[in-house]
Amino acid sequence: MKAIASFPSETTLSLKLLAVFMCTGMAVIIALLCCAPEAMVKDWGIGLLTALEVEAPIVWFLVLDSPDLWHVFLFGMLTLGLLIAIPRRPYLCVNTAMLLGVFLEAAQVFVPSRTAGFGDLLYNLAGVSLAFFLFKAIKPLFKHIQNFLEKISHHPLRSRHREHREYSFLRNR
Repeated sequence: MKAIASFPSETTLSLKLLAVFMCTGMAVIIALLCCAPEAMVKDWGIGLLTALEVEAPIVWFLVLDSPDLWHVFLFGMLTLGLLIAIPRRPYLCVNTAMLLGVFLEAAQVFVPSRTAGFGDLLYNLAGVSLAFFLFKAIKPLFKHIQNFLEKISHHPLRSRHREHREYSFLRNR
């Protein structure tokens, strides 16, 4: 007997679409930051913090004085987005993010105002690895949330109540 293919729920599709947009945004931001001169990157950080009216010194320090943490954060977010978009192919997602990190560090050799560093590559890979292990740890939680949302949206009492409300005007005649 042939099994009937099931289509993903609306919740799953919207989560995957959000993940695809997040991945695209992260890849664009990473590419821009890799190709821009370092002084310009700091100016963007100052402009962003000023526009958001951030006054906490620790945030200013993290944004302006610790680019290594940004490598970990951006590549971690990129990897998480890929893993949410394609959860059944985790190693493809990890390899894609790692290759992007290697490619962008190699491309910095050709940008006169940037320097490629092995340390940056290690921070990129650390972000990818952290995101992968985080995803593996919380993947069961995603399943429970998805199942809960599907139960709520397709609950039989909810649909019967809706039918009763929609057709109640016919009974009054």
